[in-house]
Amino acid sequence: RGLWNVGKRTRLPQETSSKRRRQRYQIYKVRAQAQLQVFKLLGGKCRLCPQADYGALVLDHKNGQGAAARRGGHSKGKKLAVQILRGHVKLEDFQLLCASCNQKKEVYGPDPSKWAVRRLILFGL
Repeated sequence: RGLWNVGKRTRLPQETSSKRRRQRYQIYKVRAQAQLQVFKLLGGKCRLCPQADYGALVLDHKNGQGAAARRGGHSKGKKLAVQILRGHVKLEDFQLLCASCNQKKEVYGPDPSKWAVRRLILFGL
């Protein structure tokens, strides 16, 4: 790869690329089904607000140890859902949050009752 090909994918022969696409689609489908099952096990909606759109929900570590878990070999997203269903990771360590509540938890801390006070302290709003 030369300097001009940085970030560009090289094309595979047609029969190889179509086989590879089918394999990737099967893996994606299994992981998406696993994620849906885990979401249903966790109640199917955000723990802090009534958001129930699966496109906006994320698996969140209750104790905030997501980065440490990934360094320890755990995955994120759909791969993580497969690991939960297989029993490699405990379901009790996770909660279902919408993207908005997940971001608020990261900025203001894990206790929702203190979010308004911290927002005042940080931003004066």
